[in-house]
Amino acid sequence: MALYDPDPRSLIHLLRDGIAPPDGEPARWMPGFGAILSDEQTVALAAYLRRYGAAQADWPDLADAVRKGKE
Repeated sequence: MALYDPDPRSLIHLLRDGIAPPDGEPARWMPGFGAILSDEQTVALAAYLRRYGAAQADWPDLADAVRKGKE
């Protein structure tokens, strides 16, 4: 699960782009929030999920990873 990864890029990608199952396949899905969340909101949400959803230490340089994920 992305919350436990040592690198936040997977979670950032999920938050921005969502999850779409293959066409016609029953599976989990989640809309992407990249169009409505600012970088600051994405950082806050990722940090919150990491801390309270996974009980893991903060990712170092999370804000940089969010910014670089848009380049």
